[in-house]
Amino acid sequence: MKSFKLFVEQSSNFSIGFFPGAFKPPHKGHFQTALQASKQNDSVAIIVSGSERDGISTDKAFQVWNVYRKYLPNNVNIFNVAGSPVTTIYQIVDIITMVSLHLQQKFLPQHLTQKIFLKFILK
Repeated sequence: MKSFKLFVEQSSNFSIGFFPGAFKPPHKGHFQTALQASKQNDSVAIIVSGSERDGISTDKAFQVWNVYRKYLPNNVNIFNVAGSPVTTIYQIVDIITMVSLHLQQKFLPQHLTQKIFLKFILK
């Protein structure tokens, strides 16, 4: 799982945990990982591959995740993507990085830009 953290100051941070996979089918281990990620991050994005695998469609995978959803905290969100979930996460992180750097350069006083940095953690 890839976790993204943006630190505005050392005492304040927000983290997003990315949990990519085919999830065909989602099973107890996936549920446990999502539950653990929800405790370690402010928000969790479960990103499901849109491709069918072993006769299991994305719709069926979502049906199982919706059962699990009842037992997961509100900070867990489930998305599907047409391509690779891992590639999608790298694209999201690249966009967040570019936007953050742009905001630092355009809108923040010079003395604050040094307090803002990005930290990526692979778990």
